Amino acid sequence: SGSQGLPTSVRPPEDRDFSPRIGFAWNPGGGRWVVRSGYGVFFGYPDDNNINNTQNSVPFIASQTVNNAAAPPLLTLGNMFQSSPIVSPNPHPGTPCAFGFAANSCSTPNVVSMPPHVHNTYTQEWNLAVQHQIGTKLSFDVAYVGNKTTRNEQQWSWNDPLPGVGTIQTRRPYAQWGTITLGEFLGTANYNSLQAKVEGRAWHGATALVSYTYSKCLDNGTYNIEADIREVNSNISYYG
Repeated sequence: SGSQGLPTSVRPPEDRDFSPRIGFAWNPGGGRWVVRSGYGVFFGYPDDNNINNTQNSVPFIASQTVNNAAAPPLLTLGNMFQSSPIVSPNPHPGTPCAFGFAANSCSTPNVVSMPPHVHNTYTQEWNLAVQHQIGTKLSFDVAYVGNKTTRNEQQWSWNDPLPGVGTIQTRRPYAQWGTITLGEFLGTANYNSLQAKVEGRAWHGATALVSYTYSKCLDNGTYNIEADIREVNSNISYYG
């Protein structure tokens, strides 16, 4: 990684994340009312080597799947892949592959990756709650709870084939590759809710809790795959 101007961890650390938290509780008098509120900023570090398929291994990984379905099974733990390479060489060196030009390998692997230089995702959380004690064993809470996420991860597909004649692979902007999924941290999300709770304690030996939440959550980065058509068009123009 050092030869590429990157640190040993591949992704440079983010050392300017300021995450303040503040809160208060106030008793306006009488002992039966409490007002509480809080605000905080929380950062999420999208590791380049996380387990959510952002990037399986730095800087890349090649994977292969085999099925040991023969009877009796032919594959063993000592030679599971039967000595076959993960990326097969061009069976006819120097001749064009099916995707239109000669290459060292005619395999078309998929790519899942993310830029090494990205800013961390962060969420702002806030709440305002009022609690009232009714009698000696019953309390009632009502609260507004919300949050806003910035730089949510989005999965962008950069090598989708355009409509037209011919095989799928020949219509891709980068014909020697399959799907290219790039994690970009450009999304946003917000959550707003009204939360209510009634709690009774030690009432004839029983404890009861009844709660209700009315909420709304909007985001543009949950399990989504988006294609940048403008980038695909510019790639096609670049390649002529």
